[in-house]
Amino acid sequence: MRNFSFKILVFCILLPPVLYIVSIQSLERYVNEKYAAEIENIYLGDTRLLLNGSIRLKDLVNDNIDRYLKSKILNSYGLKLDVTVSTRKGRMLYPAIFEEDRESALIGDSARLASENFKLMNEGLTVKLNAKVEHNKLLSNAILAVYIVSFLLVQYLHYRKTTNRILQSEIDRSREMSRLLELEEQTNCWMLDTRCWMLDTRCWMLDTRCWISNSTLSVNFNDIQYPETRIQDQSILSMVFIAAAKLDFKILCNYRDKSVYP
Repeated sequence: MRNFSFKILVFCILLPPVLYIVSIQSLERYVNEKYAAEIENIYLGDTRLLLNGSIRLKDLVNDNIDRYLKSKILNSYGLKLDVTVSTRKGRMLYPAIFEEDRESALIGDSARLASENFKLMNEGLTVKLNAKVEHNKLLSNAILAVYIVSFLLVQYLHYRKTTNRILQSEIDRSREMSRLLELEEQTNCWMLDTRCWMLDTRCWMLDTRCWISNSTLSVNFNDIQYPETRIQDQSILSMVFIAAAKLDFKILCNYRDKSVYP
């Protein structure tokens, strides 16, 4: 778990739905502004057809808006557009509703139909658009998927970066341990060589002491001028000294062997 950052994990969980909601609202606001402006430019079409009485205003508005909405591909992917066109007096022109009114009787009378169209246009027309991105549709799911994949990628990259940093730290520590072990081994070898040299030196000094003791005994035996008991005492003491020196030498040799070959 040390490869994961709790903060980044929380961000990856909370931010996708938040950004999804913000994106949906921004998209709806953008579509409302853009499509409303486009519909206002096209919903009347050629006004000459209205003024010469060739078609009713309501029919022309419905045909133009229906054609425009069919041309928008986002409608089939989850974008719902609710368009209303009405006069300022509240008379509904789009969407078309079935009603028996006096306009039906005007069909075939171009002059009266043109007059009625002109009258409705003078009342002023209002276009309202309400764009809604439906949930669980292709468009909304695609937006949510983009955010989820993006944050999963962020989490994955963070995981890789942290893992590589930990692996590099382990490698550096292993190299440092190897260097220290090698240094310790070299130091131990140097200390062991030094101890061996000191033991050899002590052995040499012990050999020298033994040689001096033997030489001294030889000189004393050549200069004997006292009774035989004194000579015997000196011989015994010399033998004890030599035996002690040899025992010391054996102990030092055994200690050296154990130090060199533990």
